[in-house]
Parts: sequence; C-alpha cells; structure tokens
Amino acid sequence: MLEKEILEIPLYSALKAHDPAMYGKIRDILFIELENGTPLPQIRAKARSVFTDELIPKYLVAAPNEPLARYWRSQIAEMRALQNRDPKLCAAVLFPQFSKKSLALKSLLPKGLIDEDIAALSDVIKQTAVAPQNAEPTPETEQDLSDVMTSLSEKHPNLIDIIGEPEKHQGDPDALCQSFVRFYEGIFALGDPKRTGPLLRYLMAT
Repeated sequence: MLEKEILEIPLYSALKAHDPAMYGKIRDILFIELENGTPLPQIRAKARSVFTDELIPKYLVAAPNEPLARYWRSQIAEMRALQNRDPKLCAAVLFPQFSKKSLALKSLLPKGLIDEDIAALSDVIKQTAVAPQNAEPTPETEQDLSDVMTSLSEKHPNLIDIIGEPEKHQGDPDALCQSFVRFYEGIFALGDPKRTGPLLRYLMAT
C-alpha cells in the first residue's frame, strides 16, 4: 500500500519505469528505515542524500537540452525565492556542506516552485532514458564558457573569485547566492539551447 502511494508521485513512477535500480535503492531506504522505527526526518534526509549525491548528478550530465534547461530554470527560480526570503537559506541549499542542518524546501518555498522542480526532474529522467547525451566538451562549448565568464566578470568583478572558492565567502551568503544565480543566468543568456545544454552538462561533469 505504501509503495502504491509512492508511485502516485510522478518522480518515483518515472524512476521505477526508467531506472529501477535507483528506484529500488530509494524504496529500500524508505521501507527498511520505517520498519526499523527511524524518525521520519532522518528517513527523508537519507532519501534526499541519494537524490542530491547520486541521482541528480547522474542525470544532469546526460540529459537532453530542453529538459535540462527546464530543470536548471526551476533551480534558479528556487534560489531567487530563497534569496528574497533570506540569503542564508539560499547559500545553505547551494552549499549544504557549509550548513549545520538540512533544510526542508517544502516548508520554505511556494508549492508551485516545488511542483515544477519535481516535474522538471521527472522529465529529465524520462527524456534521458530515451536520448542520453554526451558531456564531453567541444571547442565551441569551451569558448562559450570563456565568453560567459568574461562577460560576467566585466559586470561583476568578484564573481569568478566567489564561484571559484565559495568556502572563502561563507560569511557573505548574499554574495554567494547572487554569484551562482548570475552565473547560471549568464549561461542562459547564450539563448540557444544547443549551446546552453552542452555547457550545462560539461559543468556538471567537471
């Protein structure tokens, strides 16, 4: 009965259909920990770690251009919303290693943003299963990255230093959040999905 409820969530049904091994790993965490009496916050944290450490990196290096762009736009929207609420929240989500506790995004973000995040990731899983892409850079991709970095550094002189060594800027969460959001917005400023997609995959692979 519990699995039936889980599979009503599009993200889990997409996983079961297209990546049964990953689905099984997450399902086992949920079921075994429940049987062991583990508190729900700890169960959620364990399941979330599989998504953030394994599932999402796996798919973002291979997703086709359009679903990949949709997913990253959902992330930018979430970071902007968190930054408007409190830059510390945005920085804590971007860099959980700098934070003392795990954040529950459902309690921090509007339902519409959460729903789009889940829908976008579900689409990434489905589309990657059908048409996986290569993350190897081309000369054009490397040139696009150089152009983005040059353009952003002209507008925001400290941006490259911040995204290059974020650990040195933990005391300025607003600058951390702004820099990373501006960086990804700079990639989308390229305009053409055939350019942004390869660049986003390349960045996730490096």
